[in-house]
Order: sequence, then structure tokens, then C-alpha cells
Amino acid sequence: MKANGIFYTALLGLVILLFYGGFATLWALDYHKFNLFWTDLWGVYLLEWKPTGATLPFYDLFGVLSWRDCYLLGTDVMYANPCDPLARLSNYSPLWYLLPIGGRDDVMVLGALMSGTFLAFLPFMMRPASKGELAMSAVAAISSSTLFAVERANVDILMFLMALAVVRLWRTGREWPAYGVMMAAAALKFYPLALFGLAAREPVRRFAIAISICVLLTILFAAIFWEELQRLPGLMPKPVYFGDNFGAKLFGLGMTEQLDLAPIAIPLLTLSLTGLCFWGALRVAACLGSALERSFWNRREGALLLAGALIMVGCFFATANVAYRAIFLLMTLPGFFLLRRMGLTRLGPYGLFAALFCLNAEPLRRFSVWPRNAPTYRPEFFWGHIPEGFFFLTREAIWWSLMALLGGVILTFFRQTPLFAMLTRKGRGA
Repeated sequence: MKANGIFYTALLGLVILLFYGGFATLWALDYHKFNLFWTDLWGVYLLEWKPTGATLPFYDLFGVLSWRDCYLLGTDVMYANPCDPLARLSNYSPLWYLLPIGGRDDVMVLGALMSGTFLAFLPFMMRPASKGELAMSAVAAISSSTLFAVERANVDILMFLMALAVVRLWRTGREWPAYGVMMAAAALKFYPLALFGLAAREPVRRFAIAISICVLLTILFAAIFWEELQRLPGLMPKPVYFGDNFGAKLFGLGMTEQLDLAPIAIPLLTLSLTGLCFWGALRVAACLGSALERSFWNRREGALLLAGALIMVGCFFATANVAYRAIFLLMTLPGFFLLRRMGLTRLGPYGLFAALFCLNAEPLRRFSVWPRNAPTYRPEFFWGHIPEGFFFLTREAIWWSLMALLGGVILTFFRQTPLFAMLTRKGRGA
């Protein structure tokens, strides 16, 4: 790392320390009302313990740990959870309540360790090399989505750290340990399975072996936990199109409700936008294909961009996601920095803008409803109030265009793999 890179990385670490350290200090000094006000401006809801007025940090982790505590008492935590004040039911992998250690009594220690480790890694992952990159890295590091994940100690933070380990192992030639970490993460939260796209770089025979092992382990996991997995879909929260969610379904949901369309409009609108997104991804891949060599993916920035793209595109099209999962956009920033330095003056800067917008979409959404104090999630006068309608359409346009850009990154990588070469050779031969 160059001297100026070390300097800007240290400054970014200082910004992170002051910002999150400030919240921790205010909490420790019982300034809970100020914390509630400050985080509300940032678009983050804090949970308040009504008897004392104190805010409750690490509450998502508390819920996960409560599943283990109740499970050990013999409770079916997919049916009832008296160990949690909100009675949140288990809707993650069953492995979480089979944890050998950790319970609600350990939430402060485990939450501080997990969130602290995540924040400590951020400066070294982003490594800004200029004042502009420092400013954008700081905005991302203290964004609404990042604060949300850290304050709740959501387990997506652990998935993020495991994804960083996968990237590190993969780009340094230790592919099999990388796939092992990836499968462990997928067993805990499912969506890290998208990182298996990294295996396409392998020679075709090794790729076939890797995918066979992945499929066998997935089948074994499903066989062991089949009963629990069947019940999971019914426990998932319903998507909220005008709230702190993102995903491919939201535009169709919003337009259908606001225009009073038939339910069939939801899949039709989603499929139409998916086709348009794929066309955009092809255009991006055509641009990147002439600029990026295979060695790009071995670079730290390229590998992070690819991993972030795989997870974000996979999550976007698979389900509706709560805002804290957007932290995986942080992994794409070093890659977009590099694309900008390489002279890709449209793709790099737009990727940075879109990622920063999506990381901070929730406070912008709240601002759009502020003038008339509209309901938070179900606006009654969506089309009658221009700021709400404008924000919704703008947010969806930026999310979809960002998915096209990240999809183009994935297609560019795939077109440079041995698997693609084999498939196209067979196609030409046929």
C-alpha cells in the first residue's frame, strides 16, 4: 500500500471510530433520547425498552441467541419463542439454535465482538487512495444500512466477514478452503451460496467436482433439516415496497397496489424489468470485456467487486431484503474505484453513485414523506404526493440499473472462464 493510501486508510479508520464510538459512548452514558433522535435522522430505528427508556443494542443478535436458549428448554422455536420480548420466531437456518455456545446473556460481548471486527476490517477493505475516495468510503462506512447492521449486530455482518475470507482464500489460490468457508456460510444463511459462482474460474473438471460436492452437501443438509426448511417460507416477513426493503419484487408490488392492478401485474412487471436488466447487463459486459483482462479478478479490488456482485444480484432477485443486507455493496466500492482509475469514466462513477444512494436510501425515503407526516410504510396518497412517488420511482430505477451494472460484471467474469470457453466451443461445433 502506498504512503498516501496508508494515510487515507488511517483517516477512514478514524472517521469510523469517532462515528460509531460516539454512539457507543452516548449509550454508555445513558443519553438514549439523543441516540434515538440521531439514529432516526440516519434512517435507523432503535428499539426502546419501555420500562426504563433505554435503547437496546444488538437486538437482532439477541433474537438469534434467544432461539438457542428456548430450544435448549425444549421449545419449538419455529412455533413459539417466550425467550424473546418480541416473540420472534426462528426463520434462519436451524443451525443457529444448535450453536454449541452463546446465549442471551452473552449478547453484549458477542455483539461488540462481531460489529467491532466488521468495522475494523472496513478501512483495510476499502483502502481509499485519494481525497475523493476517502469521502465516498466514509459516506459508505457511516451509511444508514451500515449503521443499521452494526447497531443490531445482524448476522449478515458475520456473513460479510466470511465472504471476505472466501475472497481472500480464492484470490490467493486456496480455492478449496474458500469453498469450504462458503458452504459453512451458506449453511447458516443460505444466500452466501451465490459465491459459488467464483468456482467458474476452475478448469472444467475441477469445477464439475466442486459443483458435485456442493450439490451433495446441499442435499444432505436438506435431508437432515427437511421439516424445518419446509416451514421457513411461512415465517419470512412480507415484503414492504415503500419501506426499508430492496428487491426485484418491490416495483411490481408498489405499482400494482397504487394503480389497483390485477395481481398478475406483479410477475409481469417483474419479468419485464428483469429482461431489461439482463439487456443492460449484456451492454455493460460488452464494454467491460474489452477493458478487463483475466488478471483483473486476481486483484483485490476485482475479486471484491465480483463477490459483492454475486451476492447482491443473487439476493436482489431471490427475495425482498431488509436494508442492512445492502452492506455487501461496500465490497463493490474498491472495484468501482479501480474502474474509475482505469478510465471507465461512466461505469465506475455511476457504480459509486448508485451504491452510495442505495446504502442511504432509507433516510432519503423518510425525507420524502416528512412534509405531510405520511405513514411510514403504506402511503395512502402515493400518487397525490409528488415527493413520495418521485422517490419510489427513483429508488427503483437506481436499484435496477445497479443490478444491471453488477450483472454485467458477473457476465464479464463468466465469459473469461474455461467453462464458458467449453460451452461456446461445443455450441459452434454443433
